Amino acid sequence: MERVLGHHSVRLGGCGRSPSGSTATSDMDSSEPHHPTYDELAECLTSTQQQRFEVMQGLNKCRQVLREHNLMPPPRSNTTVSDQNSGPMTHIPPTTYSAYF
Repeated sequence: MERVLGHHSVRLGGCGRSPSGSTATSDMDSSEPHHPTYDELAECLTSTQQQRFEVMQGLNKCRQVLREHNLMPPPRSNTTVSDQNSGPMTHIPPTTYSAYF
């Protein structure tokens, strides 16, 4: 993740991490970090899972449109190429090699 973002550390924001501090109790020191409750974390997880599901649906629609217009290759099959120790090796001709990778 550090290589992708170009940072050595990442500050997480979002669920249960309010920069303004907790408003749950008035006697709590505002300089102390807010520690989310189990219910807050469970709600955040549910929300994040729903967002991920929606993003994946959109991505699948994009892939489908790209494939319909021949702008993206069809999905790979689940067949695997065996190694020399486990059986006969499947040979991929050099001219079609780049199409698989």
